[in-house]
Amino acid sequence: MNASQLINMFIRLIMRRLMNKGINKGFDALSKRKPTPGKGRPRNNGPRSDTRRVKQALRMLRRMR
Repeated sequence: MNASQLINMFIRLIMRRLMNKGINKGFDALSKRKPTPGKGRPRNNGPRSDTRRVKQALRMLRRMR
């Protein structure tokens, strides 16, 4: 192994660690972000969420029988 290969290996190792730290910090920041009231998707989608809940309830009833 010559010196340039060792230097490149060392630089790649450091860059990989820095990139992983940056990505982890970004995901942490996104997960801590609180939703703003009045913006974004509403919790209840109307008929779609109602039908989904009804289907889930029917599945649970079938399992109980």
